[in-house]
Amino acid sequence: MSETRKNVDEALTEKVRLLDLTTDAIIVRDASDRITFWNNGATHTYGYSREEAIGRVSHDLFRTEFPEPFEHIKEEFIRDGKWGGELKHTCANGSRITVSTRWVAERDLAGNITSILESNRDITEIKRALEAQSRVAAIVESSDDAIVSKNLDGTITSWNRAAEQVFGYAATEAIGRNITLIVPPDRLEEEADILARLKRGERVDHFETVRRKKDGTVFEVSVTISPVKDALGRVIGASKVARDITERKRLEQFRRDAEISGRLLQLQEEERRRVARELHDGVGQLLAALGMTLSGVAQRAQLTPEGERRLTEAVSLTDQATSEIRTLSHLLHPPFLDEIGLKSALNEYVHGFGQRSKIRVGLNLPSELGRLPRDIELSLFRIVQECLTNIHRHSGSPSASVRLSRTPEQVQLEVSDEGRGMSSEIQEKFSAGMSSGVGLRGMRERVRQLGGEMNIRTSGSGTAVVVVLPLRGEGNQEPNAR
Repeated sequence: MSETRKNVDEALTEKVRLLDLTTDAIIVRDASDRITFWNNGATHTYGYSREEAIGRVSHDLFRTEFPEPFEHIKEEFIRDGKWGGELKHTCANGSRITVSTRWVAERDLAGNITSILESNRDITEIKRALEAQSRVAAIVESSDDAIVSKNLDGTITSWNRAAEQVFGYAATEAIGRNITLIVPPDRLEEEADILARLKRGERVDHFETVRRKKDGTVFEVSVTISPVKDALGRVIGASKVARDITERKRLEQFRRDAEISGRLLQLQEEERRRVARELHDGVGQLLAALGMTLSGVAQRAQLTPEGERRLTEAVSLTDQATSEIRTLSHLLHPPFLDEIGLKSALNEYVHGFGQRSKIRVGLNLPSELGRLPRDIELSLFRIVQECLTNIHRHSGSPSASVRLSRTPEQVQLEVSDEGRGMSSEIQEKFSAGMSSGVGLRGMRERVRQLGGEMNIRTSGSGTAVVVVLPLRGEGNQEPNAR
């Protein structure tokens, strides 16, 4: 063997050795795509030995899945002498991998391709990581919660679309600035404490605080802050999820207020019932006894004409006081309401109201009203009481009308008059939910407690209060004649 040939062989052997050192799969195939060279990297990547691979058509061996028709790729490769892209390959154990491939053609003097050098790198895990990252990015961007990332000195590094909506700053305005951008001045120490905890690797869960919008508005938020770590486990930043809880806090306060209002109404009714009982059983009985005593005196005593006149006057006043106490007791807590029902209680009350106020009151009740849930009957009775009292005190109307109707789903009450109507100031306050006066507030609260609606129509020719209450639950009984 000549020295020159020996040197060439040694050079080729060294190149092969070097090719076996790389972890990439290096494959040489001929013009028919049959494998003529197979390095150790190819064995590691695909699981085939050199002996199993040499002589096989590569695309058959790998069951290659091309990103576009192979004929188009082949045309481009023949034209340019090179091609690169991503391919799906099947390994010896049946697993599918994604490879980044580069093909380079070797041509003879006539320009014909004689061999192809193919270099493949397994990027399956990289692709999965990128896909996972893309999914996470899509989730972050589509989240309704503001998601913000920052490094350990507080510099904002990411800002999703929800953060733009919540805080009012565009991503371009926020990224690169310090997180104190959205922290009120009186909360700066709080942010410093959070950063200190993050540096220790701690997580801050559902921390409720306040933050500041671009327009200066301060609002309540719930934030969860997690440390972001590098591959070595070192904390390099933080990810913050912030949720505007202003509405939640408002609803919580609304529920607390409703519970308090409901309890106050309950206590009010209990106190009315107690006072009514004391008036009826206590003062009422005393007046009744006084009346009997005075009657006995009138029958047995020998009095002067002046004495008889005064005694007669005392008996009359006692009877009047007894009647007033009985009426007051019934107004505070009508016995018919518990014993017989709303229909009888309204009939008694409206009749008595008409006599006392000299206002003509029309009462229109369904013939088959039946019993309603106790809290609904009580609320409707109190609303009628309050409406008629307001008509007597403020409307100047000579007449009033009370109409009640029901369906299986709801009961509707309308109390109207032909008076001067409400002032514009009271109307505006009522429409804004700030009804003026204890009476209107009490009616509105009763309706709200029962999940109903209350509306007022008023003009210079009269006022109508319309209340609609839903009927549901065990207390919703079928109508029957009462």
